[in-house]
Order: sequence, then C-alpha cells, then structure tokens
Amino acid sequence: MRAIRRITVVVSLALAAAAMGGCTGPASPPPPEPAPLFASDEEAFAAAEATYRAYVAASNRIDVGDPKSFEPVFDLTGGSLNAADRKTLAGMYADGYRTGGQMVIDKVVPREVSLLRGEVSLDVCLYVGDAYLYDVNGVSVVDAARNPFQALTVSFSPGLPGETVLRAIQIEPSEELVECG
Repeated sequence: MRAIRRITVVVSLALAAAAMGGCTGPASPPPPEPAPLFASDEEAFAAAEATYRAYVAASNRIDVGDPKSFEPVFDLTGGSLNAADRKTLAGMYADGYRTGGQMVIDKVVPREVSLLRGEVSLDVCLYVGDAYLYDVNGVSVVDAARNPFQALTVSFSPGLPGETVLRAIQIEPSEELVECG
C-alpha cells in the first residue's frame, strides 16, 4: 500500500512538473508552411523540360570508352534512374561498347505537377533512329526493327530537400502520348 502511495505521489509530481513546464514560457509558433518549389505549373514544366533537354544532350556526348563522360548524365538524375544509368553505362564500358549518332527530342507535353513537392512529369517523344550502340567488334546491338520514335514518361523531383534543381528520377514507356513521330 505504501509503495502504491509513493508511485501515485511520484506520478502526480511528474505530471505537475510537466504541466508547469509547459506554462512557463510562450508557446513556440507552429512550423511555417513549406513554400512551393515553383511559382506556377508553367515554371515547373519549364524547369523539367530544361532538365530533360540537358539530360539528352549529356547522353549524346557520352563516350562509352571514357567513364568521366558519364558524370554530366549522373548529375541530372536521381533515385532509381541514376542507379540504372550507372549500371548500364558501367556495363557498356566493361563490354567495350561504343555509341554512334544522336537522340533528338521531337515533342514534350506537360503531364503532371505538384508545386509543393516540386514533382513534375512530362510525356516526351524521343527520336532515336540515328542513335546506335556497337559491340566490341563494331556490330550494332540495336534491333533493326526498332521504332525510331520512343514515347516516354519522364518524372522529376528536386535533388535535395529545398533544392530548386530538378533531377530526372524515372523514365518509362508512355501510354498517354499517342502521337509520337
């Protein structure tokens, strides 16, 4: 019985101290609402398109025999796309592949945006008809029957919290962009 009374007193004192501690100073203000990363949908889509155009330009400048040429591509990507690009390019380097030709952006269509999170997606039509990949013997490893136009959905997000630079984080076939090429 004495132990129960002692526990009750200790708990009561702890609750009183906690209550008094909460009343001794002014209440701290609630954290500020995060500001949207972009002022408008148009600004967000323009930033995403600029990032994608830089990504394609950097990809066109890759020399598979020089891993230093991969870095501009890695700087424009994040998440799973960055990991996939690193794995693919390292494999092509290890296998002695080389590239030829250029990819060209044919069309860019805004898809979705979240101004608060800075997440943007675009539908893109990419012409790859002049881009090739050759094995160590100089033989093309590109399927001769491939469609020279690729309809893609490209997703972007900020590289780091609070950063206003977008990075491409995912590229997948688009089922929305019906007119490509």
